[in-house]
Amino acid sequence: MKAAVYIAPNRVEVRTVPRPRIGPGELLIRSWGVGLCATDLNKIWHGTAAPGTVLGHELVGWVAEVGEGVTEFQEGERVAAAHHVPCYTCHYCLRGSHSMCRAFKISSFDPGGFAEYVRLSARHVRHTTFHLPDDLSFEEAIFIEPLSCCLRGVHRAGVRQDDVIWIIGAGSIGLLLAEAALLRQAVVVVSDLLDERLDLARDLGVHLTANPRRENLADLIHRVSGGRGADTVIPTVLTPRLVEEALASLRDGGTLLLFAGAPDKATMSLDLYRLWHREINVVSSYSPDPSSLADAYGLIAQHKVRVGPIVSHQMPLPEIGQGIELVARGEARKVVIRLAEEDL
Repeated sequence: MKAAVYIAPNRVEVRTVPRPRIGPGELLIRSWGVGLCATDLNKIWHGTAAPGTVLGHELVGWVAEVGEGVTEFQEGERVAAAHHVPCYTCHYCLRGSHSMCRAFKISSFDPGGFAEYVRLSARHVRHTTFHLPDDLSFEEAIFIEPLSCCLRGVHRAGVRQDDVIWIIGAGSIGLLLAEAALLRQAVVVVSDLLDERLDLARDLGVHLTANPRRENLADLIHRVSGGRGADTVIPTVLTPRLVEEALASLRDGGTLLLFAGAPDKATMSLDLYRLWHREINVVSSYSPDPSSLADAYGLIAQHKVRVGPIVSHQMPLPEIGQGIELVARGEARKVVIRLAEEDL
């Protein structure tokens, strides 16, 4: 079968790899497509994946084979799956830190999602695989896992009704974070350098948008918050400059949510007195947990959030390199890599 294989930094090649075999309790999925995620892209750009790895985890497709003992899924059914599965029994899981579970961190698909066929372990089948309703497109279902990450992020940040939330960046994750905050009836401000992204943010229901090339974001946040500052700021790219801007725009007692991945060993200086005296909360959120994954599935399956318009490009597997380049140049919001030409 064909798969996109990571070779070296900024180098991915489509190669022929063995088709996985399944065992009892497992499923073989024929992939329809996979979303290009920033996590995968950072591994490709920074060379943090092992050579020979097949990446990709926002997987949707059809059940191609059913392992012995599986009764809840049948061949030909449409499904979506998430790649990380917690153990549910360790110290971390029992305290609600499922994404810190050691089993969670090492679990994944076999191989990754950028392959024509993917094996799901028995634990994946039991806990992170979802039937897709007939009226839900594959393209929409790709967003179940990324939306679940965003739902957990706004939960960890403690976003409440009427809070002023500033989201820095209106790429696919920024837009999903905005929709997650809107579900909590927050007042959402989104900034980006690209006006077409801001147009889509407004179409999705965001209250205020701003392009920092033309507008002073600090003044805007000051006005909309009644002079207090934002209750929560979420940079979708972590750089020292953006973190400083976020901290300066928070109200006393506000929350900085570190949601986006940062380059390894990225550091910055912080005024510890300011953090202490103003009671600034610094919260991080990495990956989803079981409840946010189930919530995201329900919201998307019931069409309570709009995710389809966030996709800007669909590309066949042989063009994955071009898709990566589009994202790197900021010319794409969300790229879907198609592995099947038909929809069956």
